[in-house]
Amino acid sequence: MLRHASFACCLLVASGCYGTSDRDPEPEPDPLPPCADWCWVEGADLTAIDGVSPSSVIAVGEQGSVIEWTGAGWREHDLATRDDLLDVAVARDGTAWVVSLDAVWRAEDGRWSAVRADRGARLVAATSATDAWIADGADIEHFDGARWEDRSLEGALVFDMLAVAPGEVWMLAMQGADLRGVMRHDGARWAHVGQDLDPLSHRLAVVDGEVVIVGRGEVLRYDGAAWSPIARTSLDVLAWPGLDGAVPTADDALIAAHAGVVSMRSAIGCGRDVVRIGAEAFCLGLEGQVLRYDGASAPRAVRTLERAPDAQWGALPPAFFAEESRIAWGGAPDDLWRVRAGIPSSATGFAPSVLERYDGETWTELATGAFADLDGASARSVWIVADPLLHWDGERLHEIARPAILGTDGYVSRVHAVTPQLALFVAHVDGRALVLRYDGAWSVALEPEPSDPALQLDLDDVAGTREGDLWAIGVERPNARAPGAGVLFHFDGVAWSRATVSETWGFGDLVAHGDTVWATSFDASAPVVPVSGDDALLARFHAVSAFFSGRLWVGDRDVWLASGIQIARRSR
Repeated sequence: MLRHASFACCLLVASGCYGTSDRDPEPEPDPLPPCADWCWVEGADLTAIDGVSPSSVIAVGEQGSVIEWTGAGWREHDLATRDDLLDVAVARDGTAWVVSLDAVWRAEDGRWSAVRADRGARLVAATSATDAWIADGADIEHFDGARWEDRSLEGALVFDMLAVAPGEVWMLAMQGADLRGVMRHDGARWAHVGQDLDPLSHRLAVVDGEVVIVGRGEVLRYDGAAWSPIARTSLDVLAWPGLDGAVPTADDALIAAHAGVVSMRSAIGCGRDVVRIGAEAFCLGLEGQVLRYDGASAPRAVRTLERAPDAQWGALPPAFFAEESRIAWGGAPDDLWRVRAGIPSSATGFAPSVLERYDGETWTELATGAFADLDGASARSVWIVADPLLHWDGERLHEIARPAILGTDGYVSRVHAVTPQLALFVAHVDGRALVLRYDGAWSVALEPEPSDPALQLDLDDVAGTREGDLWAIGVERPNARAPGAGVLFHFDGVAWSRATVSETWGFGDLVAHGDTVWATSFDASAPVVPVSGDDALLARFHAVSAFFSGRLWVGDRDVWLASGIQIARRSR
């Protein structure tokens, strides 16, 4: 797929940093555009998907993301907006409608234009370029090709909307405290159709030209008086198998797509947004993916992360070179490690992670299981947090003897390779956290005490570029269900010092870069800032709020988050 403009710019910037030439040096390219908050570079979260043919399926999402599946690959559309796009409707004539909270866009023959810029909506439904509906709470409007007309329904809250004919729309909604279920506008007035139904657990669909309601295990048809179940055996249900090829059974969920009904295994990882086009179906995954089922072969992810050119190594996070990974580390483009998600079992729904190594030509699977972390210091020294702990010596994986201090219930959560011979591990034993040192033998590097016996102190990560400049970070809180003060530790080669930063729910990654150290926090309400301690120490510390559970990578100008196909950056 094509990359976002910000990534293309990134490659241009980085390409000026590598290689030699007899020509006069090129002018240094401009840096990446400033990004005060996180900007998606790849895999923006998608919110809605719709389509009318297997060669034109459109998905929309955060920061103005619009991508179209053409049958051969993805095409990106530019709406010239950074709005989060909330819904998309593709009409039978191929016209696409997209909404954000601030605007409504329409695409005819591939050309986008803002139909209105004074207000937007949360939902959109359409039958053509001249017949569309938008809804945001009780505010409902209809476009007849010339103007927008108010069709608001006082006290309503709309959860799903389906346009079936010019001027006719069906909705799943609540109106006040007493009315909930299906509402229909026939071009003249609103009417409540049938008995009360929970609008949150049902979706609207069309089966054989008839509007139906699909719940998790049933399909209902309106018989003129009430909504009644349709026998499953009489339905044209597209049976979407699990990722391992397992065929759905009668116990699997029935999912509404606007063009029909799909039977789907719960372990597949799809959200509720599904579009069915004949014998094909597309759904939005839970981590930025799009999955496609063609009615024959097993479902596959069709939104993937392209590998970056080797010349960009060092300018971009390893995730760009590891393709899709939950955790990635590399010493060079031909020496990469990754942990990726496995395929869920149809029997258990469990998907063991896969540990793989890339040698410049192929990815080789080395182990499967549960891998919490990995880090390396060279091509001949890579450490993996698993059970048991593992170390790569350049030829093969070795098990590392379990440290005796862990006992039977203790565990290790993170690792940081300081040198090829030295690694630090964050461990948890009997409710206390410590940093363990391994250089061929185990020893305790840090065992912090809480500032108050009534508090508990946990450590989240450890970092450092050399033995005389090590860092650890954690949170001191009254209990595991409460936030607490962030605590930063630093080792100068002689002793550990301690500083306090503001309240947080916890930290993700800690990364040392040059003379600075960066941490991701799980807070969106307020930034984590220094509070007390050595001023010189705190001046080196920077925290950024992680808006998804990606791994942190720090460059000279930007910091990055990466997980799976999702990568975001922000200016330092």
